[in-house]
Amino acid sequence: MTIERYYIFINKGIGRRLKEIINGLIPGLIKEPVPVRVPVRKI
Repeated sequence: MTIERYYIFINKGIGRRLKEIINGLIPGLIKEPVPVRVPVRKI
């Protein structure tokens, strides 16, 4: 399973509920993706 498919599964329907249950039992086990700012060069 690629990382993209993993995040799509985790952030939709059943996957989201599963993530909430698992993180309720062991906090921080499944981390949330964090948006990262990337500097863009101006030409």
